[in-house]
Amino acid sequence: MKRSVFTAVIPSMKAHDEASALSELVAASSASDKEKALAAVMAREREGSTAIGCGVAVPHARLDGLDGLEAVVGCSEEGIMMGGESVRIFVLVLIPREAASMHVGFLASVMRVLSSETSRERILSAGNADGILEVFVP
Repeated sequence: MKRSVFTAVIPSMKAHDEASALSELVAASSASDKEKALAAVMAREREGSTAIGCGVAVPHARLDGLDGLEAVVGCSEEGIMMGGESVRIFVLVLIPREAASMHVGFLASVMRVLSSETSRERILSAGNADGILEVFVP
């Protein structure tokens, strides 16, 4: 994984519910049309929760007008209910619509990191953006 894919890190999210968490993540992204990006992420979430267990969610959407894949990492100290579980680590992934398969390798790398309890603990205890990114991209 390349650090440049991660356009923002939110070490301590302010959100307390799913909608505000998704809004906070999208707001930190470099998407030019934040409203469209948020609508796309929310629409994808309505299809089925992107909470994947172990306190992790990977909300994502395909968008027009992106130059490349981008990700935003956010951490919630208290946890935010999403899909019936408390989520503390979020990785928002925005994918260019015309490059549908671009995200597969990236998601596999992210999932390898997030499947490790040690990595999740390191992310949550890092306290700053550099510490969090170091877990994903040593």
